[in-house]
Amino acid sequence: MSVLTEPLSDVKHRLDSWKAIAIHINREIRTAQRWEKFEGLPVHRHFHRKGKTVYAFKCEIDAWLRSRRFDGSGVVENSAIWSTIGTSSS
Repeated sequence: MSVLTEPLSDVKHRLDSWKAIAIHINREIRTAQRWEKFEGLPVHRHFHRKGKTVYAFKCEIDAWLRSRRFDGSGVVENSAIWSTIGTSSS
């Protein structure tokens, strides 16, 4: 039996922009983009002739967030590199 009772394509399950994705995860747009690129945040793209549209499903994002393990400081264990980026001096 599926966990979902409604189809994923239902508009209320879908986040149709980087802004909507960022708001859902309570982060900045660049953070969402970085997490997609380096951490595997589940974002999909619909390719068009002149570009592409990003979208994500709330249930996939929520499952991805739940699967991440945090240490006591709130830093994701498998993302230790990101915890030091803002702290290094130039």
